[in-house]
Amino acid sequence: MKSISNTMKLITKFRESCLIKYGEDIGIYPIEKQNTRMGTVIAEVHGHKVIQEILSSTKNTQPIYIIAKLLKTPRNLKAVLRRTLKAWDVLHGEIDFDDLLMLNTIRRVAPQANMFMIENVELLRSLDSEGIYGDKAKREEELKLKWEAIEKLLEYDAESVKKLIEKIFPAWGRDRRDAVPQGVNVYSPTDYWLRANYELIQGEISDQEILHAMKEWKNVGSAQLKKMSIANALYSIEGCSDKMEQFASNVLDGYDFRKIASSLFDVILKENKSCASEKKAEAFTSLWRLTIHSPVDQKQHDKWVLDEIDKALSISLNFANDIYYLYKFNNETEVQTKNTGSSRILVEYIKLIKKHYYNKPKKLISVLCPEHIYALSHIMLFYHSSNEGGVGGGFEPEGWHWLMNTIVGAVEIAPGIILPHVSMLFIKSSVSGSKYLYSFEEKNAIDMFGDKLENIMKLLASEILFKDLNENDVDKMREVRVIATKWLEKH
Repeated sequence: MKSISNTMKLITKFRESCLIKYGEDIGIYPIEKQNTRMGTVIAEVHGHKVIQEILSSTKNTQPIYIIAKLLKTPRNLKAVLRRTLKAWDVLHGEIDFDDLLMLNTIRRVAPQANMFMIENVELLRSLDSEGIYGDKAKREEELKLKWEAIEKLLEYDAESVKKLIEKIFPAWGRDRRDAVPQGVNVYSPTDYWLRANYELIQGEISDQEILHAMKEWKNVGSAQLKKMSIANALYSIEGCSDKMEQFASNVLDGYDFRKIASSLFDVILKENKSCASEKKAEAFTSLWRLTIHSPVDQKQHDKWVLDEIDKALSISLNFANDIYYLYKFNNETEVQTKNTGSSRILVEYIKLIKKHYYNKPKKLISVLCPEHIYALSHIMLFYHSSNEGGVGGGFEPEGWHWLMNTIVGAVEIAPGIILPHVSMLFIKSSVSGSKYLYSFEEKNAIDMFGDKLENIMKLLASEILFKDLNENDVDKMREVRVIATKWLEKH
C-alpha cells in the first residue's frame, strides 16, 4: 500500500506540472472537476496536504489509484510518464490530459485491452444512446462477450484495466458524469480518439485556435482566425462553425452570438448578392442554435433581427426570409411551440417589405434570384399559415394588394426573371409516388391579380426563356406553361 501511495504522489505531481506547463492555454473543463474525476482531491491531515484517495481503502476504484497500482514497476511508470509528456507537448490544450494518461497506461500494461478499444471504439461510443434500432442491450452484450475473451489474456488486473476503460468511455461504465469535453469518447466535430492515437493535430482547426480567436473577439470586438476575420472563417472554412459551436458557450454569450451572426450575414450577402441563402454557409444554422440556447432581452432580440432583415431586403428577399424563418425565435421554447409572438416579427417584416419594394418594380427584380423561386410565396403565403405562428389563418390577399402593382410592373420589365416567382403564388405542388403533381389555385390567383391575371397567364403560356433556373425548376415551369395554356383555352 505504501508503494502505491508513493506512486500516486509521484503521478499527481507529474500531472500537476503538465497541467500548469502551458499557462497560455484556455481550459474548458474546471480543474476541480478534473481532480474529482481522477481522485486527486487534496485533503489536509495534521497540517499536511495529502491526496484524499491515499486515505481510502485498498479497494479504491479512482483512476489515480488504479494507474499507480498498474504501474507498479519503475520501468512501466517511466515509460508511461515519458510517452504522456511527449504527447502532451504536442497536444496540450487539445485533448483531455487524464484520458491521455489513462490511455498510455493501458497501452503499456495491457496491449490486448488497447486492441480491444481500437477494434470496438465505435461500439463503446454508441452506448450513450439506444440507437435508431433500439438495440443498446444487444450492443452491450456484444461488448461483454468480447471483453470476457480479452480478460483471459491479460497479465495485469483485468478489473482495474476495465475500470479505466469505463472512465474513458463512460457510457460503458454507465456514468455520464465522467464525460469530458475533450475526451476520447468525443468524435464530433473532432475525433479525440484519433488525436490521442496519432498524437498530433492533422491539418484541422485546433481547439486553442478557435478558443483564442473567440476570446480575443470577446475582448476587443475583432479577431483573426486562419488569417481572416471570424465571420469570413465561418463562411469559408469547412468545419469551422462546428468547432466554434463546440466551445462558444465557454467564452461568448447570447449578445456575442448575435453580433457574430450579423457579421456572417454581411459576408453571405456580399458574396452572393440576390442569391444569398442560409445554405451558403453552415455557420448560419450553427449560430442560430447558439442564439436560441442563449436568449437575450426580448426587445433587444426583436430589434436586432428586424435590423438584419432590413439590411438583407435591400439585396436579397430570399435571405431576408431565411433570417426571419430561423432567427425570429429568441429561445428554444419559442422554437418548440412556434410561439405566436413570432407573428409580431412578421407584422414588422411586412412593413419593411413595403418600405423597400412599394411601387419599385426594378428594386424587386434586383433582389430576386432564380435559385430560389419561392421567395415571394414564402413571405406571402407560407409564413402566414397557423402552424408557422403566422398572422391570421393563412393568406389574406387584401393585405397584399399594395404589392400587386409592383409585381405586375416587374413582370412587364423582366418576365423571364419574375414569372417563375409569381407562378409559385398560385401553382400548388404535391407528390404522388415519385412524381410531382401541379394544380392551379385559381381563387388565389384572381384574388391577387384580378383583371391583370389574363396577361400574366398569357406570358406563362408563351415561349419565354427563363433565366438561370435549375433543371427541376425548368421542369416545373414547363408544367406551369401547360396549366396556363389550358386556363386560357377556357377563358
